[in-house]
This record gives sequence, C-alpha cells and structure tokens, in this order.
Amino acid sequence: MAEFSGIPEGNFKRFAVVGSRFNESVTRALVDGALDCLVRHGAAVEDVDVIWVPGAWELPAAAARLGLHLHRGHARARRGAA
Repeated sequence: MAEFSGIPEGNFKRFAVVGSRFNESVTRALVDGALDCLVRHGAAVEDVDVIWVPGAWELPAAAARLGLHLHRGHARARRGAA
C-alpha cells in the first residue's frame, strides 16, 4: 500500500467548500470543521468560498462546476449528510 506524508499548507491558495442545506444542523458543523481545518493550516478566510446547494444530490454537480473554474482554486471539498 502506498503511503504519502507531507505538511499541509494553505498559504496563498484558494479553496471551495460545498455544503448541502438539507440537514443543515449536521452539514453546517461539517462545513465549519472544514473551514477550521483550512485556517489552521494557513489558508486565509477570504481565500475560501463556501457554496450552499439544496441537497446532497446537487453536491457532485456543484463540485464538477467548480472544477471547470479550477484555475481560481486549488482544492474543493463537499460536505453532505443524509
């Protein structure tokens, strides 16, 4: 099994986090956790876009759409709960 290690650094990078409004009491905590992790690893809050979609069904489409504009960002994360 391959094992990778490194030091995650978010300095001078752009990120997007996509969250589902369905079951928002759960997904809000997931998005907040993702934001906290990014900031703890050096990402600036203004370099993180948070996009909310109606439900988990829309998460892959929103992430794919972000992929078309990946030149603006370095990473994206999806957060949803059933």
